Amino acid sequence: MALSNQVFNEIARYGFENHTCSKVSVHRATYYSIREKHPELPCSILQGIRDVACESLKGLELKKCPASKPFSAIRYNKRVHRINLIKQNVSLSSVKGRVTATYSIPEYYRQYLNWEFKTSTLRYNRQKDTFYLHVVIHKLSPEPVGDKVLGIDRGIVNIAVTSNNRFSIVNLSRT
Repeated sequence: MALSNQVFNEIARYGFENHTCSKVSVHRATYYSIREKHPELPCSILQGIRDVACESLKGLELKKCPASKPFSAIRYNKRVHRINLIKQNVSLSSVKGRVTATYSIPEYYRQYLNWEFKTSTLRYNRQKDTFYLHVVIHKLSPEPVGDKVLGIDRGIVNIAVTSNNRFSIVNLSRT
């Protein structure tokens, strides 16, 4: 996590000094120099750090240089780790190779185990001396059934009128 913070600060400093939060321009300017300095850092993690730094710069509107705090969270994408929601284990890429861990899922969230995994964030809580993996999952919304569309217009004389003219509130007690 210390290396992640150091790289974040280097990238954020470049973006702030050059007044850019464009991921493409920051990538072109910093990627190879950081890879030379830190060859042990997996490139997908570097890309995630760059994205977070650029998003931080954009959030601060380039008025202030963001600084990463010790033990800041690390964003992982699909290429950097494998997560098995059913078996409840994860394999994370790190500067020292792959790290595997098991985790627990609260009962309520078990209904989402068959959803598609997108990305996650690894966070460390110093007070509890515990790591937390925040997982982002996705499922396509079901296609709507039926071909009818109903529009509702709100007005002054008639409070609500539907597009098929079957519903109109004329007398409404005004409170």
